[in-house]
Amino acid sequence: MGKLGAYEENSIVVGDCLDVMRQMPECVDLVVTSPPYNLYEGSQKTMIYIEALDTYQGAEKSVFLAGGITGCPNWQADIVQMLAHTNLALLNPRRAYFPIHDPSAARVQIKWEHDRLRQASAILFWFPYETICPIVLYELGAWSMTNKKVFVGVHPQYQRRQDVEIQTQLVRPEVKIVYSLRGLADQVIEWDSLEISERDIY
Repeated sequence: MGKLGAYEENSIVVGDCLDVMRQMPECVDLVVTSPPYNLYEGSQKTMIYIEALDTYQGAEKSVFLAGGITGCPNWQADIVQMLAHTNLALLNPRRAYFPIHDPSAARVQIKWEHDRLRQASAILFWFPYETICPIVLYELGAWSMTNKKVFVGVHPQYQRRQDVEIQTQLVRPEVKIVYSLRGLADQVIEWDSLEISERDIY
């Protein structure tokens, strides 16, 4: 059996594909896969990831990821990973590249968020401590006045934590605020699982 760079031919390598492929010589002529995946009858669906400004017209339950984008870590990537094995479509307003010098970019972004917030089955709010997130506070206030499902997470050191807690308790007392991304993901997973169980019963 020959070798392909550091790896044996016809072997399974566990790792990040980009890291592994960097260690291989440039001698791969063809890669064969067999999509589409998980479409056989009775299969479990997997999470669908939608990033701004992608279009989405699917029928799956969807969750909009509302929270800080500028001046804070990419928490959206973490929550997407935590929810990767759900049946949900995740609508992420944070995109890999924002054309900051394009004067029309802000309007296009805001319109995408406006439409996806209305389309989503639920909204997940995360308030990181690095930024106040004034737009997210506005969105939480607006959507708390509706019957849309919301999940609210606040970093323990977020500057306006008390405001979020009191206002949410007054308007949506059924919403349990959590203080970590893991806690937020667990709430979403439980909601998704409960709805699946109810569909199975009926």
